[in-house]
Amino acid sequence: MTITFNLGVTNKPYPYTTRLRHVAGKRRRVTAPKTTVEVMEILEAKYGVIDAFYTSKKPVIDKICLRYLKADLDHQMRGGDASKNPLAGAMVEIEELFVKFIEKRQVEKLGIPGVPTQAALQGVQHKRGRKTFGARRPSFDDTGLYKNSFRAWVD
Repeated sequence: MTITFNLGVTNKPYPYTTRLRHVAGKRRRVTAPKTTVEVMEILEAKYGVIDAFYTSKKPVIDKICLRYLKADLDHQMRGGDASKNPLAGAMVEIEELFVKFIEKRQVEKLGIPGVPTQAALQGVQHKRGRKTFGARRPSFDDTGLYKNSFRAWVD
């Protein structure tokens, strides 16, 4: 049996993705990326966020998965039934690990060019359709939708 480990995001729409922008001295309506999948593809192409997460956290991810597999095997050896998805709990822990990876600015310590992002340093946030400036925030945590739509699963 082969197990395929997957990392990605659930496809959710971003609210307020159309905005006015000054282009060549005129105000024009510009459409920004509309879904978490589109944003993920952009961030992976430019920064490799999920790849960097997996590479830097692989030993921890391995330990989490092994712990759940061992628990399921122990359960079976005591006469219990095999779990349909013994790694379900591990996937939840890995998703929480990604959220912390973004929130605690761990991604910013990996030497990825352009990280921390300029928007994060300036405290740019796009909430309620407006671009606002506030305190410095973690890179890749503008609205929170990207990090909160992250999913890990096995096939």
